[in-house]
Amino acid sequence: MKKTLCAILCYNNENTLSKVIEEKKKLKGVCDFIFINDGSKDNSAKVLKSSKFITLNHKKNMGYGQAVKSAFKYARNKKYHYLAIFPADNQRHVEDLIRMIKTIEQSSIDLIVGSKYKILKKIPFYRKIGNIFFSNIAKKLWNCKIADVLSGFKIYKTKSFYKHLHILPNDYSFDITLSQLVSFKKMKFKELHVNCRYNKNTSSMMGIFKLHKKNILFIGLKMIIDTLVFYFNYKFNHNYK
Repeated sequence: MKKTLCAILCYNNENTLSKVIEEKKKLKGVCDFIFINDGSKDNSAKVLKSSKFITLNHKKNMGYGQAVKSAFKYARNKKYHYLAIFPADNQRHVEDLIRMIKTIEQSSIDLIVGSKYKILKKIPFYRKIGNIFFSNIAKKLWNCKIADVLSGFKIYKTKSFYKHLHILPNDYSFDITLSQLVSFKKMKFKELHVNCRYNKNTSSMMGIFKLHKKNILFIGLKMIIDTLVFYFNYKFNHNYK
């Protein structure tokens, strides 16, 4: 069995799944993989069923953080040393994933982060502002050394993080609070610069003028609240230790 499991997270990605499935051929001999379908409302489930790949299906949309947790549970039960998180929106490059896998498998670190910071000019404006804002907040408030704190493109050492998953949120706040956990626990990590594609299929967040729960301002406000809650719980709640 391979050391690394790649969990491909899917939510309403029927337009990009075929491309991602085709790209996964490059992972042969590098890692195993599984799809996590987080309650997609489009035809994603049908595409995955016809592909006959191992898929974990959430009956309803439970959130990005919960999808990562489901992947962790599977990886731990199957005794994988490392868990890679890869989106099904064709935003990330398999070549970068392979480079990240080789790096963590040849090291003793707990986490690899795929950073977008060398390609900030390609990122949609409202997402770029969010990335810069939260990275600066993390650096100043909890001395975080990770530059791209909102990157979900990561590879985890399974045993280092599994026991802490219950204290992390089930939604988009997962990554920003994870940066707190890594900082407070002084975990070992490495950040690698990666490429990124952006088009109408690669972002589920919405601009500031869209009245929706995925409005970037609403998500940003919730992240701020969640980081405050995490901070005080970590400092004063023994269950977080």
